[in-house]
Amino acid sequence: MATEGHQASRARLDAAETEVDIAKAVAAEEIDTTAAESRQRIEDAAAIRRAQVEAIQEESRVKAEIMRDEREDRRILEQSKFAEELKQIKESRSESRRQMRKKGDLEKELMEKDSKRKIDRMDEESRAKTSAMWDDFNLRERRGKRARED
Repeated sequence: MATEGHQASRARLDAAETEVDIAKAVAAEEIDTTAAESRQRIEDAAAIRRAQVEAIQEESRVKAEIMRDEREDRRILEQSKFAEELKQIKESRSESRRQMRKKGDLEKELMEKDSKRKIDRMDEESRAKTSAMWDDFNLRERRGKRARED
Protein backbone atom coordinates (compact mmCIF):
# COMPACT_ATOMS: atom_id res chain seq x y z
CA MET A 1 0.00 0.00 0.00
CA ALA A 2 2.76 2.37 0.86
CA THR A 3 4.27 1.66 -2.51
CA GLU A 4 1.02 2.50 -4.28
CA GLY A 5 0.73 5.76 -2.32
CA HIS A 6 4.34 6.53 -3.09
CA GLN A 7 3.78 5.80 -6.79
CA ALA A 8 0.66 8.00 -6.84
CA SER A 9 2.56 10.84 -5.15
CA ARG A 10 5.40 10.39 -7.58
CA ALA A 11 2.96 10.47 -10.53
CA ARG A 12 1.38 13.69 -9.20
CA LEU A 13 4.83 15.20 -8.73
CA ASP A 14 5.85 14.22 -12.27
CA ALA A 15 2.61 15.72 -13.63
CA ALA A 16 3.19 18.94 -11.69
CA GLU A 17 6.79 19.16 -12.93
CA THR A 18 5.60 18.59 -16.50
CA GLU A 19 3.00 21.33 -16.05
CA VAL A 20 5.68 23.68 -14.71
CA ASP A 21 7.97 22.85 -17.65
CA ILE A 22 5.13 23.56 -20.08
CA ALA A 23 4.32 26.84 -18.31
CA LYS A 24 7.98 27.85 -18.45
CA ALA A 25 8.16 27.04 -22.16
CA VAL A 26 4.98 29.04 -22.85
CA ALA A 27 6.28 31.97 -20.80
CA ALA A 28 9.63 31.87 -22.61
CA GLU A 29 7.84 31.86 -25.96
CA GLU A 30 5.70 34.82 -24.88
CA ILE A 31 8.80 36.69 -23.73
CA ASP A 32 10.50 35.95 -27.07
CA THR A 33 7.41 37.24 -28.90
CA THR A 34 7.39 40.42 -26.82
CA ALA A 35 11.11 40.88 -27.48
CA ALA A 36 10.48 40.53 -31.22
CA GLU A 37 7.67 43.08 -30.98
CA SER A 38 9.95 45.43 -29.06
CA ARG A 39 12.64 45.05 -31.73
CA GLN A 40 10.02 45.86 -34.38
CA ARG A 41 8.99 48.96 -32.45
CA ILE A 42 12.62 50.03 -32.21
CA GLU A 43 13.04 49.50 -35.96
CA ASP A 44 9.86 51.53 -36.58
CA ALA A 45 11.16 54.33 -34.36
CA ALA A 46 14.48 54.25 -36.23
CA ALA A 47 12.62 54.48 -39.55
CA ILE A 48 10.72 57.50 -38.23
CA ARG A 49 13.98 59.08 -37.13
CA ARG A 50 15.55 58.39 -40.54
CA ALA A 51 12.56 60.10 -42.15
CA GLN A 52 13.10 63.08 -39.87
CA VAL A 53 16.79 63.23 -40.83
CA GLU A 54 15.82 63.09 -44.50
CA ALA A 55 13.35 65.94 -43.94
CA ILE A 56 16.09 67.99 -42.29
CA GLN A 57 18.48 67.22 -45.16
CA GLU A 58 15.81 68.25 -47.66
CA GLU A 59 15.32 71.46 -45.73
CA SER A 60 19.09 72.10 -45.93
CA ARG A 61 19.05 71.47 -49.68
CA VAL A 62 16.16 73.92 -50.07
CA LYS A 63 18.02 76.52 -48.01
CA ALA A 64 21.14 76.06 -50.15
CA GLU A 65 19.02 76.48 -53.27
CA ILE A 66 17.47 79.61 -51.80
CA MET A 67 20.92 81.05 -51.10
CA ARG A 68 22.02 80.32 -54.68
CA ASP A 69 18.85 82.01 -55.95
CA GLU A 70 19.51 85.04 -53.76
CA ARG A 71 23.11 85.35 -55.00
CA GLU A 72 21.87 85.07 -58.57
CA ASP A 73 19.21 87.69 -57.84
CA ARG A 74 21.83 90.12 -56.54
CA ARG A 75 24.02 89.56 -59.59
CA ILE A 76 21.09 90.13 -61.92
CA LEU A 77 20.01 93.18 -59.96
CA GLU A 78 23.44 94.73 -60.37
CA GLN A 79 23.46 94.09 -64.10
CA SER A 80 19.85 94.68 -64.90
CA LYS A 81 18.16 97.84 -66.11
CA PHE A 82 14.89 96.40 -64.90
CA ALA A 83 15.51 96.62 -61.16
CA GLU A 84 11.86 97.16 -60.32
CA GLU A 85 10.77 94.01 -62.14
CA LEU A 86 13.51 92.04 -60.39
CA LYS A 87 12.41 93.45 -57.05
CA GLN A 88 8.88 92.18 -57.63
CA ILE A 89 10.17 88.73 -58.57
CA LYS A 90 12.38 88.67 -55.48
CA GLU A 91 9.48 89.63 -53.22
CA SER A 92 7.35 86.93 -54.76
CA ARG A 93 10.10 84.37 -54.16
CA SER A 94 10.57 85.55 -50.60
CA GLU A 95 6.88 85.16 -49.91
CA SER A 96 6.89 81.75 -51.53
CA ARG A 97 9.94 80.75 -49.47
CA ARG A 98 8.33 82.01 -46.28
CA GLN A 99 5.29 79.92 -47.04
CA MET A 100 7.48 76.89 -47.84
CA ARG A 101 9.45 77.37 -44.60
CA LYS A 102 6.27 77.80 -42.59
CA LYS A 103 4.76 74.69 -44.16
CA GLY A 104 8.00 72.75 -43.66
CA ASP A 105 8.24 73.86 -40.02
CA LEU A 106 4.64 72.81 -39.39
CA GLU A 107 5.15 69.45 -41.09
CA LYS A 108 8.38 68.87 -39.16
CA GLU A 109 6.68 69.77 -35.87
CA LEU A 110 3.75 67.46 -36.63
CA MET A 111 6.12 64.61 -37.56
CA GLU A 112 8.06 65.07 -34.32
CA LYS A 113 4.90 65.12 -32.20
CA ASP A 114 3.47 62.10 -34.01
CA SER A 115 6.77 60.25 -33.70
CA LYS A 116 6.97 60.98 -29.98
CA ARG A 117 3.36 59.85 -29.45
CA LYS A 118 3.96 56.62 -31.36
CA ILE A 119 7.17 55.85 -29.50
CA ASP A 120 5.57 56.63 -26.13
CA ARG A 121 2.55 54.47 -26.96
CA MET A 122 4.75 51.59 -28.15
CA ASP A 123 6.90 51.81 -25.00
CA GLU A 124 3.82 51.80 -22.77
CA GLU A 125 2.32 48.81 -24.61
CA SER A 126 5.60 46.95 -24.36
CA ARG A 127 5.91 47.64 -20.64
CA ALA A 128 2.32 46.54 -20.03
CA LYS A 129 2.74 43.30 -22.00
CA THR A 130 6.03 42.47 -20.31
CA SER A 131 4.58 43.16 -16.86
CA ALA A 132 1.52 41.02 -17.59
CA MET A 133 3.66 38.16 -18.85
CA TRP A 134 5.89 38.27 -15.78
CA ASP A 135 2.83 38.38 -13.51
CA ASP A 136 1.40 35.36 -15.33
CA PHE A 137 4.74 33.56 -15.22
CA ASN A 138 5.14 34.24 -11.48
CA LEU A 139 1.58 33.05 -10.83
CA ARG A 140 2.28 29.82 -12.71
CA GLU A 141 5.52 29.37 -10.78
CA ARG A 142 3.67 29.76 -7.46
CA ARG A 143 0.99 27.30 -8.57
CA GLY A 144 3.67 24.85 -9.63
CA LYS A 145 5.42 25.17 -6.26
CA ARG A 146 2.11 24.60 -4.44
CA ALA A 147 1.37 21.58 -6.59
CA ARG A 148 4.82 20.15 -5.87
CA GLU A 149 4.42 20.81 -2.16
CA ASP A 150 1.05 19.03 -2.16
